[in-house]
Amino acid sequence: MRTPDPDPRLVLGELVLLTVLLSTYIWFWQDTFPGDAVVLGIAVAALAAVVHLRRGESLRDLGFRRDTLPRAARLASIVVVPAILAVLLLGGMLESLHFPAASQWPPRLAGLVLFGLVQQYALLALFYRRIAELLPAGRATWVTAGVFAWFHVPNPFLIAVTFIGALFACWVYRRAPNLPLLGMVHGVVSFALYYSLPRELTFGLRVGAEF
Repeated sequence: MRTPDPDPRLVLGELVLLTVLLSTYIWFWQDTFPGDAVVLGIAVAALAAVVHLRRGESLRDLGFRRDTLPRAARLASIVVVPAILAVLLLGGMLESLHFPAASQWPPRLAGLVLFGLVQQYALLALFYRRIAELLPAGRATWVTAGVFAWFHVPNPFLIAVTFIGALFACWVYRRAPNLPLLGMVHGVVSFALYYSLPRELTFGLRVGAEF
């Protein structure tokens, strides 16, 4: 996972720039003008392109690949299947299950999976890989999880869930990097959490200035 970099200060600068860009969007300029999300996407994509090209990283290197899918699926299922069952059970006990009609599941799941893929790409291909250039793998995992949780302040539910989820995602990615699989897992888990648990607990999965 560690890739040689002659200047750790440049790596740190990339991480700081990404963090500032995403944090300021979440807290200050989200929904302030039409197309703000497009501007953010273009800015992050441009920075990401520079980051990856400078290292010669291919899509395969980043985790867009098929050969790791079976192992990634096995590793993910060890935790994800029991976790989703536990969420559904808890929702039943709290009488908070509020899933939409079956006809609405495909578009809503598709949207969450796509958003999950974007988040997993940022978490793993950008932050984790860069932090792992500066720190040993174990410490890089914890720091990455902390950064990911930071983006979900001040929602206490999401801070806890995303910290644990990021630890798990880094663990899988380190052993079997497969971003599409992890994006799908992210989307399915988000779907289960949102429609199983009460809003008083999840706060509608809102973060930042919208909280």
